[in-house]
Amino acid sequence: MSSNSHNSRQQQTAQRKLVIRRRKRRIGLTLSILLVVVALGLSGWWLFNHNTAQKVQAQYETADAQRFLKTNASKGTLRQLQQAQGLFGWLWRPAVAQQVQQFQKDFNQRRQHDQRLAQLLDGKAYYRNTVSAQVLSRLDQALLQEKNQTVYQRQKNRLDTVQVWFAQTQDGNQFIDQAYQTFQKDQSQLTQEQVAEANVYYKLLKNRQIKARWQTPIQTMTAAFSQLQKEKSAQQQAADAQALADLKNAPLTQSYTPAKVTISDGTTKDSTSSASPTSDADLTKALKAAGVDASRLLVLDTQANQVFLAQRSGDSYTASGSRYSLLSNGLSTGTYTVKALIQSASGYVVTDPNSSDFGSYHSDNTATDQRPNNTTSDFNAATPVFWLKNQPALSSALLVANATNIGFLTPGSVTSDHVSRISASTMSALFSTVSAGTVVCVI
Repeated sequence: MSSNSHNSRQQQTAQRKLVIRRRKRRIGLTLSILLVVVALGLSGWWLFNHNTAQKVQAQYETADAQRFLKTNASKGTLRQLQQAQGLFGWLWRPAVAQQVQQFQKDFNQRRQHDQRLAQLLDGKAYYRNTVSAQVLSRLDQALLQEKNQTVYQRQKNRLDTVQVWFAQTQDGNQFIDQAYQTFQKDQSQLTQEQVAEANVYYKLLKNRQIKARWQTPIQTMTAAFSQLQKEKSAQQQAADAQALADLKNAPLTQSYTPAKVTISDGTTKDSTSSASPTSDADLTKALKAAGVDASRLLVLDTQANQVFLAQRSGDSYTASGSRYSLLSNGLSTGTYTVKALIQSASGYVVTDPNSSDFGSYHSDNTATDQRPNNTTSDFNAATPVFWLKNQPALSSALLVANATNIGFLTPGSVTSDHVSRISASTMSALFSTVSAGTVVCVI
């Protein structure tokens, strides 16, 4: 009996050990599975955060130790991150969540700037009535938040264009208003220069409401001035005829009184400059000293502050047509050639002095692979080309150049060297009288 009892106890002990071993194996297996699951979960969590961080990093560039959003940041990546944020954003580490939030902020800020710029425009060639100096100034400051220089310059150029439009429209509105008030008080006080410049300013108005307001007054002033000139011409001719008749009928004992006869070649207009003009003899001397032999050229007289066309007859030069005011001169004394009549802020000018194409203007701005892009607004510093989009003030100008220098004649406000300033009406007149290839001499 005792032997059977002992064997029974041994069997029970063995069974208990077997059960314990089985339980340990189950626990070990369960723990192993849990460890694997945890490891896989941690790996997946790390990969998810890593991939998210990589997506964000791929939208940024670094230059000069400054990190900024790429020029062509992906809207698709932003959409993916926003979707992931809604579903799995709680899995992001705080640092990754902050990176995503910063990317969204930078992207939306750039998009808001583009939207604010678009809201300034009324079509392609006018600005909206809501535009004011304060609006433009605030947006100018806001654009400084953009750290990508390519994007900033693109946005700044768009803003500069509207600022030029706004400034010239304000100037034009004021000038036309003053001219119209003069016209309403006394039509005879209105000069040809005022009428011509009022018409030029009217063409430069870039606000539809302001332009519509002055359409009828401009037409009225122009028609009235034209009629007044016809009447003055008829009166002058009658007075000249009477003076000649009086002279012919005067007795020989009467002292001679010169007749005040106006002689016109049909091309002379009211001069836009009141400075003392250079005599034809001095003009001929100066042009010969400059080595000029062109039969017709444009002269910038820096002493009289005048711009005019000169015509050669034999060995002598005479001023032809109107003399216009030279508001300021930045061109060096010498001879140039008109390279282009620029009437839009597009294309580029070759500024590389070693290029055989130096000083030439190209309206086709698509060859960026051969003509590197840059954002330099001063044409004297831009190389190898100067892009007119970088300086909207030169959107209306005469481009002149010689073997060593490039310059512009423009009514725009430009602080660069080698720029001569003239009025908008003078610019309009020169566009109709000169062409590419015309010789220009600064004396």
